[in-house]
Amino acid sequence: MSHVPALAGLLLALAGCYRDAPAPGAPANIAPTPTAVRADAVVPSVAVVSEAEWEACEASDKPTIDLGLGGEPFYCEGQSLEGGAPLRYHQLPAVTTDGSLIAVVEERDGWGHVSPGIRFLDREGKSVSWFPLDGTRATVDSKVAKANAALREHAWIPLSRPLPTQVPIDPDHVRATLTIGTYTATYERTNQGDYWLPPSRITVRDAQGRELVSRTDTERAWLSLPRCNLPHFVFFAANASPGVLLFKTELGMGGHNCDGVEQPPAWHVLTFPAR
Repeated sequence: MSHVPALAGLLLALAGCYRDAPAPGAPANIAPTPTAVRADAVVPSVAVVSEAEWEACEASDKPTIDLGLGGEPFYCEGQSLEGGAPLRYHQLPAVTTDGSLIAVVEERDGWGHVSPGIRFLDREGKSVSWFPLDGTRATVDSKVAKANAALREHAWIPLSRPLPTQVPIDPDHVRATLTIGTYTATYERTNQGDYWLPPSRITVRDAQGRELVSRTDTERAWLSLPRCNLPHFVFFAANASPGVLLFKTELGMGGHNCDGVEQPPAWHVLTFPAR
């Protein structure tokens, strides 16, 4: 019996081992250990609301409707689409598991103030990416696909929206307290008639009452003066791990005096060390 095939196979195997072996003194090419997926991880997305869903929503006696088709309820009562397609957002806003990016939605408001899209913010609240979602049903599909592809490039966890407990200090001031997991954030807002100013101080404490972060320049740094209407400052969302608070300055009361004037929201981020 010939031993040539066996010998050839042995030589090929030895050659392969020699070829793949690292050079003397060079580090071996060790595959990285896979990162564990967090149990609360989500996959944010955006989708175009079907014509049937939109017609059912308009015909309903409820301002929102969920037809059980795998998305979140959307708002349709009294809304103008401004010639665009109706959109549904799922698991947004969200923050990456390492806390480096926040994904927010800027929704069309029906009066020409805000162009729809998804924005990525960094830890300083600065915009790093913008994915526009304006357009008709015939043109928006490619934009939706691009936004969803960008969202799938990261691992996300949802931002929650706890309701602040607000205590009046006087007719023009309110102290707000937010509970985010085991952390507490406090700030004061000043009412100037048709709008709320950003607070002059925001403080975050842990469960033992220890101060983790305090920012005192927010009224100056976060006051956004829009081109037309007065601003309105609000708390938006939070997550305790990673420690992040999201605020925004949006169009204030009396905004219909500015119909057709684009005034997108200004986003503000405050981070704190989660323990």
